[in-house]
Amino acid sequence: MKSDGDAVIFIVEDDEAVRDSLAAVLEAVGYRVAAFGSAREFLNAYRPGFDGCLVVDLDMPELDGPELVGILIARQISLPAVLMSGRLWNRRLQTHLPPGVVALLEKPFGDHDLLQRIELALERPCTH
Repeated sequence: MKSDGDAVIFIVEDDEAVRDSLAAVLEAVGYRVAAFGSAREFLNAYRPGFDGCLVVDLDMPELDGPELVGILIARQISLPAVLMSGRLWNRRLQTHLPPGVVALLEKPFGDHDLLQRIELALERPCTH
């Protein structure tokens, strides 16, 4: 099911249970995973040059998902993002994705939906 054995899926999610669950699902199908509890933690650890994608929570304290993606774009880091949220009430967001975001996931979602969005992200380069 994976498209690239060298791809790293970077999970940025402040809910530890959700973060651990996502990592377990992705590792079970063979992805390399790096999980972070905040956008700051990810930014402090990330080093450019890794292929893959970002799976990031839309609503996090301090820096949210779209802000994190914006910072990556400003740093000229091309890492396609999948945003996930428990409350995708914003219809505009559902029809007009922010730059760098290739897909949305509304919580709760199934493993199949997650894997499908990741495959989409890995197939499409991040456009600014």
